[in-house]
Amino acid sequence: MIYENLFKWKETQPDKLALAYADTMVSYRELYEKSSAIARSFAATLKKGDKIVLIKKNPLQQMLWFLGAAMAGVIPVLIDIETPEGVREQISQLIKPTLFIDEAFFFSAPLTSALPQVKKEDVFLGALTSGTTGIPKVIWRDHESWSAAFSHQSEVFHIGPNDNLYLAGSLVYTANLNSCLHMLYEGGTIYFAKRKTPKTWVNEIEAFGITSIFMVPSHYQLLLKVLKKPSHTIKSIVSAGAKIQVPTVKDLMVYFPNAHITEYYGTSELGHITFITAKELLSKPDSVGRTFPMVNFHLKEDEIWVDSPYTAPAYRNHPTVGDIGKIDVEGYLYLFGRKNDMINKGGTKIIPSHIEKVLIDCEGIEEVAIIGKKHASKGEILVAYIVKKDTKLTSHQLKEYCRNHLLKHERPQKIYFIEKLPRNTSGKIDREQLKFFI
Repeated sequence: MIYENLFKWKETQPDKLALAYADTMVSYRELYEKSSAIARSFAATLKKGDKIVLIKKNPLQQMLWFLGAAMAGVIPVLIDIETPEGVREQISQLIKPTLFIDEAFFFSAPLTSALPQVKKEDVFLGALTSGTTGIPKVIWRDHESWSAAFSHQSEVFHIGPNDNLYLAGSLVYTANLNSCLHMLYEGGTIYFAKRKTPKTWVNEIEAFGITSIFMVPSHYQLLLKVLKKPSHTIKSIVSAGAKIQVPTVKDLMVYFPNAHITEYYGTSELGHITFITAKELLSKPDSVGRTFPMVNFHLKEDEIWVDSPYTAPAYRNHPTVGDIGKIDVEGYLYLFGRKNDMINKGGTKIIPSHIEKVLIDCEGIEEVAIIGKKHASKGEILVAYIVKKDTKLTSHQLKEYCRNHLLKHERPQKIYFIEKLPRNTSGKIDREQLKFFI
């Protein structure tokens, strides 16, 4: 089970710090006792397999309730506190929760001493994803498919029991949740960022003696903007959720000279799929790497199919999410995006990520997103949303760049400069939201 090692740590290192957020600190003994008490309250109220919605602003509290639910065989679906009411209602209709655990919730039921028997094949999490449609869907994850990866994560990411992990993102994003549970498996310490500001991250990383960081690439970019000097205590830097750019990798190598820097590609449905190191990224910047331990993949008509012990139960007979790519002669995977993200421009299928990779090399561009917008006669037209690095960059200069670097059918018909790209809880560009922009 994903919490199994907690039984060991509360005996062998009861006073060691497990979780910390703001002024609250929880030892391994307290973590076990608090989450077990919540589990007994769940067991007195619900039956094994019941689904709940869990909304907590405080990530430490969120983790206690999450572990308590898992111990009781109750299945939580984590929702970000900023989720609009309409989307919350959609999710509730989708999963039909028995309980809605928010900031105001408390148990009035008595504790029970008996907990149900939880098995490794039992579901412990409903992972929310908007997919490519914007409509919420839930991927049900079982204990075994997550815990099977933990020992390999330790090896690949150079993480061990003496590490202090720093998490700046929401636990609603499964990669953050997985990183947290992996560190609890190792018996290390997790520090949750007090605020979403990069200056806070820098101060806390230094103050807490952080040795390991997990962030999405956009957060690393924010962090690097405020760093003033290199940190020699960091030994593990892990990135996921979107493709990290070479300039970001190079800056991370400068500011964290002793760190093993690793990017991995995975999905909520299929788990870890590939990984790539900083050195490899410099020579193969567009690749997402080689197979993660215990994983095999192959292509069917350019679609990536995975053979892995980390796959969610519902996907084991059809282990693909529609990602398309290619494999080079050395076995490195290159990811082009989802089939459903393809843009149909007058019958020609266009991959947005290809255009984005070309435009990001244009001097003066910090970030770019390409989407398709419906057109009466052309099917779809290409729209580019640009975040400037250089305020002097003009639409005319960008159009000239496109004429010199893109085929005619790949050139955006509309270009909009915006202050920042909208992102979801996983740090990925929210393309559905972009469709409602200008």
